[in-house]
Amino acid sequence: MKKIYLIIITILVLFQISGCTDTSIPEAIEGYINDIEVVNQTVKEKHPNPFTFVSQEEWDKNIKELKENANRMSKEEINLKLKDIVADITDAHTNYYFQLSKKDKIYPLYMKWFEEDLRILGTFKEDEDILGYKILGINGTEIYKVIELLSSLYGYDNDVSKKLFSASYLIVHTYLDYIGVAEGNTITLNLEDNNGNKINKKIKSISSQGEYLDKERIYYPDKFKNRNIPISEQKPEGSREGYWYKFVEKDNLLFISYKACIDEDFTGFKNEVIKILKDNYENIDSIVFDLRDNGGGNSVYLQSLIDTIKIVDREDKMKVYTFINNGTFSSGALGTINLADRLDSTTIGSNTGVIKYSYGDIKEIELPNLDAYLGYSHKTFNYETLVIKEDTLKLFKETEDLKSTLGPNVYIEETFEDYENGIDECYEYVINQQ
Repeated sequence: MKKIYLIIITILVLFQISGCTDTSIPEAIEGYINDIEVVNQTVKEKHPNPFTFVSQEEWDKNIKELKENANRMSKEEINLKLKDIVADITDAHTNYYFQLSKKDKIYPLYMKWFEEDLRILGTFKEDEDILGYKILGINGTEIYKVIELLSSLYGYDNDVSKKLFSASYLIVHTYLDYIGVAEGNTITLNLEDNNGNKINKKIKSISSQGEYLDKERIYYPDKFKNRNIPISEQKPEGSREGYWYKFVEKDNLLFISYKACIDEDFTGFKNEVIKILKDNYENIDSIVFDLRDNGGGNSVYLQSLIDTIKIVDREDKMKVYTFINNGTFSSGALGTINLADRLDSTTIGSNTGVIKYSYGDIKEIELPNLDAYLGYSHKTFNYETLVIKEDTLKLFKETEDLKSTLGPNVYIEETFEDYENGIDECYEYVINQQ
């Protein structure tokens, strides 16, 4: 009888426990869903026009499905899917960013676009034999197909920015795995040298948490060590990181490298530049503003320098040139326009990732549960309304992707051969105009 009683009690307890099982969403998942909704509402309420390339119906469907599936996904899987969803907005200034975990891997490669070719300029010492090779594909998938797949993870404004941004995504194993290109912890690069010889090279991934940051280990451009060093790479010792200048006496030219629209004692920098101009006024025929690879920042700094130069050179004695390329973006592009408008600058180089009608002025919102943040545009930019002179507006040209892209007056795109030999054709053009 006692045994029967114990059995009955046990059954009742188990039934009670079963009946009281917590069927609510785990706290962590609830936090993830909250962050997803923050992204959803921020995009809808703050972005000027998020549903140009993706319909609101499609957006809502994707957000709803992600919330419903969140309890069956890891945090990284949620982050990747949310990154994919946000990228559908197709705005270079609106992106979802999340912290890679300690187990995430990257490939030790530094790549750069030269015309239509993506070339390897840096890697570990043991793989330096592939320096200079162009990448035809990854694991048998043609490189432009890989880029098309990768572009589902980031915003871009035109084909120029789509290609440019791809180089930083191609090295991340997590991204390549997401698009179905990665194989285990290695990738096979399908490469071609300058003579048309094709090889396959396996590259092993490394931790994303430290090894790649060791530049002394990763960058070994021994192949290019004997190249000529162009003026654009002759940064004076002790100069600021974002910008510097060099008075090239033999060419009667003041070269201003302006890579970031930031404040590193910009007032001090501006005063130094103006002093050089005043002290050498009779000997300076040209001023070059090198805005290649200027990814943006705050446009007010360069504008203040432009205004001051306008005052110093009242007679318009000095000819002004602006160098641009695929990395000239955002406030870098606005600086290009201001130089053309205010100083009649001749723009030299290649097409940028900037289009005439776009979005910008980035705001950010943190997503603590997902260890991520959303960067989003909250203003519309119509460069047509910012331009003073009609000739400046001609810098915007229709391209193959049917976007009105900011480009140069004089088209000179850097070739790999120029890079190998240390020749800056934009600079050579200026010298030939003297």
